[in-house]
Amino acid sequence: MDYLNGIVGLLKRIEAEEGEKLEAAAEAVADVIRRDGIVHTFGCGHSHLPCLDTFYRAGGLACVS
Repeated sequence: MDYLNGIVGLLKRIEAEEGEKLEAAAEAVADVIRRDGIVHTFGCGHSHLPCLDTFYRAGGLACVS
């Protein structure tokens, strides 16, 4: 349970400290999608892993490159 509590604590901290930035980023991506644009994702090294979740996942958005 210590691990789970630690993860929950980190997520709450991220929400408290970065919530506004996450909302702004989500709104920017949603705006691109509303305008029939393409969301480009990029990462190198381990930072590309979140990009893979947006692009290669079955049933993902067609507007992601």
